[in-house]
Amino acid sequence: MRDLMIYQQVRRIDELERRISELQLELKQREGQQGRTDRSSRATQANQSSQSDQTDLTDQNGPSDQSEPSNRPVFVD
Repeated sequence: MRDLMIYQQVRRIDELERRISELQLELKQREGQQGRTDRSSRATQANQSSQSDQTDLTDQNGPSDQSEPSNRPVFVD
């Protein structure tokens, strides 16, 4: 009887160890996918921020093709 219990416990431990390995692999794969998604999101946000900065500069300085002088004061540091 004792040998049977030990055998069943060893079998169960093996099953759980296999399941742990499977879950660790799945976690690594998800982290890899999440990393790619995060990098893509950051690149998109940086691009949008850069475009926003350019728009802000254009708004402050007027259109870039302006041929008439501006009446805005110019501040020099």
